[in-house]
Amino acid sequence: MENLRETASLYLHTFRRYLPIVFVFSLLFTVIVGYVQLAKGDTYVCEMEFVPPDFSMASPLLRTAALVPGGASDLERTYGYLHSFSLRQELVDTFKLYAHYGLDKISNPRRRAEKLESLLHDNIQIRITKNATITVRVYDKSPDFAYRVADFLKRKVEGFCRDIIGMDQALAEKERQLRELMEEIQSLEQKLAALRTQYRIITSGQHGAGTPSIPTPEAFAQYDRVLSMESRLVRLQETYANLLEEKGRREDFVRVYASPIFIIQPPYKPLYPEDPHLVLFLTVAFWGSFLLGMGLVWYAQRIGLIGRRRTPSDVLSVPA
Repeated sequence: MENLRETASLYLHTFRRYLPIVFVFSLLFTVIVGYVQLAKGDTYVCEMEFVPPDFSMASPLLRTAALVPGGASDLERTYGYLHSFSLRQELVDTFKLYAHYGLDKISNPRRRAEKLESLLHDNIQIRITKNATITVRVYDKSPDFAYRVADFLKRKVEGFCRDIIGMDQALAEKERQLRELMEEIQSLEQKLAALRTQYRIITSGQHGAGTPSIPTPEAFAQYDRVLSMESRLVRLQETYANLLEEKGRREDFVRVYASPIFIIQPPYKPLYPEDPHLVLFLTVAFWGSFLLGMGLVWYAQRIGLIGRRRTPSDVLSVPA
């Protein structure tokens, strides 16, 4: 027990001796951290979370097309697109990131590109969560800029998914087919009208039963041609009606699934900085460095780097 009290007395003596040094060190460290924090400024984060569709089952080419959440392969495919060089380059060109991050002053192209890649890795974090979703977090000093970058990535992912499942392409193809078919119908109607007017050919019924009103050799020669053209016109009109119905189904598909991705959390403009409050941050920095300093003093005393372990004889030799 006496040795324990003696050891405690030695440690307390060392702590009192080095307490001003540790205090000054902690205070200096806190001031440096505060200065760096103020110089860096506030950082805002804009986050979004979504699930891509099942690329194999979402095609509107299917008659009963519907979007369902994608699986592991769809997540990996979308994740790879978000990390693709083409998307990164478009992001750099759209938002002029070299100027935004102050890298345009670096003369070495290789070093400038490496620095930008490092900043993008830190400021745009994309990951697949354990819940089979993709999260995108964009960090920046400007809340508007963080939101615009996140919204840009959202729109690019939507376009990527639309291209794979062919939502817009299928609808555009049907519209093109309808235009071409209407032009063919109108051309055929004009030719029929010209023949009927020139040769006075009048038919009746679906199959064109009838005779020329003026039975001339020329009219009889064109009669079979008129019947064939009328039959073809009926088939084209039926095809047009079917295509128009198919176009309506595709328009419903695009309208119902305005966004091909399942958005769990849309991007939003952050209102508050991501960093903790400055006072709290400095308090944690001060007490953390102070406790660390006292711990180092205790460890140095324990291994004999500082101070000297006093023995009972040293205590007895001290004059009263």
